[in-house]
Amino acid sequence: MKAWRTIAITVTLVALGLGAGLTTGAAAQLAGAAGSPAFTDPTADSNGAPDITSVVISDDASTGGITVGVTTGSWPDDGELVVGLDADRKASTGDGGIDYLLSYSRLYWDMEKWDGGAWKQMPLSPSMGFAQSGPMVMWHFSKADIGGSTGFRFMVVGLAYDADGEVTGRDAAPDAGFWLYDLSASSTSATTASLRPFLGTPLVSPTKAVAGRQFTVTFPVMRGDGKPLATGAMICDPSVNGKVIPHSEHFANGKATLSFVIPKSAKGKTLRVKVTIKNSAASATRIANYRVS
Repeated sequence: MKAWRTIAITVTLVALGLGAGLTTGAAAQLAGAAGSPAFTDPTADSNGAPDITSVVISDDASTGGITVGVTTGSWPDDGELVVGLDADRKASTGDGGIDYLLSYSRLYWDMEKWDGGAWKQMPLSPSMGFAQSGPMVMWHFSKADIGGSTGFRFMVVGLAYDADGEVTGRDAAPDAGFWLYDLSASSTSATTASLRPFLGTPLVSPTKAVAGRQFTVTFPVMRGDGKPLATGAMICDPSVNGKVIPHSEHFANGKATLSFVIPKSAKGKTLRVKVTIKNSAASATRIANYRVS
């Protein structure tokens, strides 16, 4: 990571109140159990930075593997995502409590460790990697890569920069404090967590909902470990003013798609698209609203 980016990130963490002096209060922390399918953040609050919408974390107790997936909306030309991990849950250690940084821009991905005086790039281990699936980016690493942690506090920041490297926009998730994640204690719970469905940001065709025209909505459906969900039951009910619109639906290969003709009478109204995916592990629901023109 470029030095000026590391400085900008550190300054941002402190500015957001995530430094050592403001991270010990339980009221500012949101708990998440092992295998929690998603942590959500409000949309359209990024001020030009990558707009964080949700974070999904999973782990496998049998291998020690951990996956952190972050889903975003809009991206600026020079945007970056940074995940800060407090691996020992101590505000007195690390850089303002942060022990590890996971970062991604359109040019690179990286993992760094605080060595007591500066951030150092971590040598790539066999368990470390990165992947992208639609609007979700994912870091893969192991429990051993973060010092044998049994659970961590974490937060995510989306950043936008100008040509001089100055921060011009940011989106913090959560808005204050940290989220908590406990690693799975057994391989059984880890396996169940990895199969839990998670619906990402939908893609639409055409780009606008127009009365009297065909409209198709496709939700990416991921497992808790960040892989596409292969099987599950799909339930959906696109509606306007509570009246369900006749539609076709199809779920396969990690994509839940529904298609329908928007009623002509829906012009100027809100189209509500609700999709639920169920499997043996759990169920997940996502709702998207569109203004009909």
